[in-house]
Amino acid sequence: MARATQAWPALYGYTLALYVAVVLGRIHEAIPFVARLYLGKTSALVLVAAAVMQVPGRDFARLFKTTTARCLMVITGIGILSVPTSYWPSQSLGFFQNQWPQTLLLFGCVAVGVQYRRVAMACIIALTATTGLAALSFVLGGGADVNGRVFIGNALSQTYDPNQSAALFVTTLPYVVLLASRKGKLRWLAIPLIPLFVSALLKTDSRGGVVALGMVAVAFLGVATKKQRKAFLILFPLVAITLMLLPHSNLLARFSELTAGTDYNFDARDGRWPIWKRGIGMMLSHPILGVGIGAYEAANATTANSWKAAHNAYIQIGVELGIGGILAFLLAIRSALLSGWKVRSMSAPVGDESDEKLAFDRMLATAALCSLIGELTAAIFLSMAYDAMTLFALAVPTGLAMSLPVSNLKGRLANTGGGGTRQPAQRRPGWRSARRPAVQPAMQPAVVARSGRERRPPPR
Repeated sequence: MARATQAWPALYGYTLALYVAVVLGRIHEAIPFVARLYLGKTSALVLVAAAVMQVPGRDFARLFKTTTARCLMVITGIGILSVPTSYWPSQSLGFFQNQWPQTLLLFGCVAVGVQYRRVAMACIIALTATTGLAALSFVLGGGADVNGRVFIGNALSQTYDPNQSAALFVTTLPYVVLLASRKGKLRWLAIPLIPLFVSALLKTDSRGGVVALGMVAVAFLGVATKKQRKAFLILFPLVAITLMLLPHSNLLARFSELTAGTDYNFDARDGRWPIWKRGIGMMLSHPILGVGIGAYEAANATTANSWKAAHNAYIQIGVELGIGGILAFLLAIRSALLSGWKVRSMSAPVGDESDEKLAFDRMLATAALCSLIGELTAAIFLSMAYDAMTLFALAVPTGLAMSLPVSNLKGRLANTGGGGTRQPAQRRPGWRSARRPAVQPAMQPAVVARSGRERRPPPR
């Protein structure tokens, strides 16, 4: 039965939305008292149970056939092999005990879940609402603070620093634009969130966040359809007006240090440029298994007496897992980008452009691509190779592509009836209810003999 006519997995959808709000949106850090409820472990257990009860096993089997998922399995395998030779074996082992399982669970469940339209909407709303609460607390003077830079966190838990908090706002913003561009009540709640997110971004004083925001704007103009672009051109002035009206002197001062060449990142021992150069050196000296997954800081401390992270996701995974790790990471990114573009192309209007479901397909594919581009840009300045934010950005376009119909001839003409008559191909289960019609083979024309009598070819 196609999922368009199948009851949506409500328990799975709601639990996945909660898991996204906890693991990615850090709702327990935006709302401090929630941290005492231990929502991470509870929601993970319920999510696994809901997946077993409501999601067909073939969906997860199909996920592991995607290039993105296989690359993540390669990263997992290399990471396991790197533990014995790690600069800090217990740290590498702890990575598999604490961080990696929950991010892999997020990736797999989101990729499978977004194939159901209502599950996709539940996750988007949960992420938008949770991140919106954090942004609102920033504007109202809340949030954690370090040297005047605000970030998501509280006394009980602090996961994102100011730069990572800015990356979360940028990664979520395309989905806010999606909600603001659609008809319905959610539009009037989403539109005010656009300047709110930009305001919160300015509070972090993150230069990388501003660069990622600019890349998201460019991506929207390049990826969106003409009809989408008109809506985006109406919404983006909200971003520009917010940037101009709100105070951002600290951010401008930080950018001026870059242009003047006086910023500490250029020549200080713990600046980004020296850290990156040392990271490339460690990558070349440990090309097979790297320095051990999760052990970059220990290796950096051993070689340069500096307990600093890589501040670059690509150098981070290259140093920790060697050449195989960075290649698998880049292939996963390439696969996710191609998957998002494939969905965006195959959901292009064919006939009735007023079809709301088809329009949602296009908008979600556009938002997923722009979110991924924004996150990958922020990852140039942050150690986010294994973060939930990165895997979520990879999961959405990967999951959307999984629901597309089979494009080859065998998939389009799957069933052959008796008497040589081709039957319409059965639709592959997917979250999209509006698809291109299957292409039927043209009827073989009759052959007219010289005698004028019609002669048909013999049956096959």
